[in-house]
Amino acid sequence: MGDEQIWTKRGSRVRLPSIPRPSRATLLRATPSVGVVSLSLVGLLAVPAGSPPPPPAVAAAPIASTEPVPTPSPEPTDTPSPVEQPQVRPVCHPRGFANPGLPPASRDGGASTIAYSHGSGIWLYGISTNSARELVRGTSVCGFYFPRFIDRRTIAFADDASDLHTVDILTGAIHSLPSHLPGHWPDRWLAAYDIATGRTMAELGRGQLVDGRTSYELAVSSLTTRKLIFSKQLGLVCECDGGDPLSLEWSRDGSLLAVGVTTSSESLVYVFDRSGKQALVPQKGFGATWLAGTHTLIFGRHGTHRDVWTHFDIANHNRFDFLPGRSLESPIPSPDGSKVAFTDDSRGRVVVFDFNSRTSKTLQGAHAYPLWLDGDRVAAAAVVSCICEGPQFQPSGKVDSISLSTGRVVRLVLGLTWGVDLY
Repeated sequence: MGDEQIWTKRGSRVRLPSIPRPSRATLLRATPSVGVVSLSLVGLLAVPAGSPPPPPAVAAAPIASTEPVPTPSPEPTDTPSPVEQPQVRPVCHPRGFANPGLPPASRDGGASTIAYSHGSGIWLYGISTNSARELVRGTSVCGFYFPRFIDRRTIAFADDASDLHTVDILTGAIHSLPSHLPGHWPDRWLAAYDIATGRTMAELGRGQLVDGRTSYELAVSSLTTRKLIFSKQLGLVCECDGGDPLSLEWSRDGSLLAVGVTTSSESLVYVFDRSGKQALVPQKGFGATWLAGTHTLIFGRHGTHRDVWTHFDIANHNRFDFLPGRSLESPIPSPDGSKVAFTDDSRGRVVVFDFNSRTSKTLQGAHAYPLWLDGDRVAAAAVVSCICEGPQFQPSGKVDSISLSTGRVVRLVLGLTWGVDLY
């Protein structure tokens, strides 16, 4: 299970890692191939011992004694340039598998089941049983990624053509979801999506061409009526390396949608209600995520000499800054919203900030991309140093569970902790 990808949970959002650090637009289009390893073997020709000798060489033809008659050169003709072959849209028919039961309900406010992509398919991992089972089978031609729990029984996922589907955990039945992004494959692509309370879907992808630049398109639709509720043109698509990651997340009650996009010069965070009205003046920032059960948003801001993170209450506009001066990414709030865990890009460490005490703690060991299992335990990918662009570390394929209270470290079966959705 060393090549699994993991996606996110509402209230425990996990961002994609930044190793190397391409743009989010580039990264999300390339993500379906992350973790898939292809090998090509070159055979060596040899004559086995005891084989009969090779046949004698054929004598060369005698040299001609007369001048050869020259062959007239053909008349030059215009050779048509090769016609570019059109891209063939993959026709994917996902196959779902029934499972013996529903994920158990968590008893401690944490997670009991993890949905993740592995080998181009969708799998479920039980935390208490330390076991995994295949839910949707993928192939080398048609891969399935980005699983999201809609409810306890239903998981949404995307395919290589940026189409969305759902699978019933109990029966394995597959259904397609309507997309309201503009264009058609391969021009239409999905950068991110989220579904609120099983009924309202938000999609973020390539939008319209504006003054020679392509914007992002935000499309919010009802899964009940299958109709578009509203759409917005936001930011600009950057077809280059670097830049802040995109973010798209509903609040836990499904009433507010936070959207983080890039422009030509900065990153902005928008907040919309379910009708499309702005609930907050756009904020300069990145990595926006909601604290569980609240309308409090946290996001990072780039300063002149250092970054800082902001805790912002949308209801009363109260805010305070925390953890200035560190290279922190991938904020993951705890299940109760009282803490948030980050990856420290400069050192390959996990940092946890407690909002009640306003203090921070760096967890032991070289780890990154944290994932809350409950209010005390954080699962994190063990990392090793590397000579690479961006952070100077990379995942080792091993994951540890770390207790904040005791410091106890337990090795888990999962190979990575980014791109996961938890129930």
